[in-house]
Order: sequence, then C-alpha cells, then structure tokens
Amino acid sequence: MAKAYTKRLDIAQGSTGSHFSEPVPAGKRWVIRCIDIRVHAGAGASLYYGVGGVATWWVLLSGTLASNPWHQWQGRQVLEAGEQIWVSFPQGQVDVVTTGYELDV
Repeated sequence: MAKAYTKRLDIAQGSTGSHFSEPVPAGKRWVIRCIDIRVHAGAGASLYYGVGGVATWWVLLSGTLASNPWHQWQGRQVLEAGEQIWVSFPQGQVDVVTTGYELDV
C-alpha cells in the first residue's frame, strides 16, 4: 500500500486552557501545512510551536464565537524531532486538527 502524502499529525477535541501535540518523533521531521481551530467560547486563541513549552514562533488568532468561531492557519513550518505545536486560549474549549507531512530524516 502506498504511503499517504498528507498526514493528520495531531487532533484534539474539547481541549481547555492549552493543548500540546505529541513531540515530533525521533528520526522524523514534520512540515506543518494547515491547522484548523474551532473556538467553542472565548476571545480567541494563540498558536505556538517550540520545545518544552518555550515558543519559537507564534500567531494570534482573534475573534469570538459569535464573530468567528473557526480559525485556519496555512503555511509551511518545519518542526524537528522533539519540537511540538500548542494552542493557548484564555477560556472555554477548542478543537484542533493539524495536518502536514511527516518525513524521514
């Protein structure tokens, strides 16, 4: 069977406060292409990546449930083994789906 080109790298439903993905496995590299976030309540969310909770990159996703409950980030960010993505938000719950490529190093 052929290996899928795009992979769901992380999924979380109903996370509160913050959601951390699993770290990129040893011997792998992730190329993040799309992150979808649904805010159930609250004033928005911030999206980060880094190692051990120390951000090396972030983007603020603003909006409220009434004005914009869906947020989507698209681009190309490379995460090396041990790095992870996380979403932080002030209140309420979010659903997060991250897709991209998992490459062998």
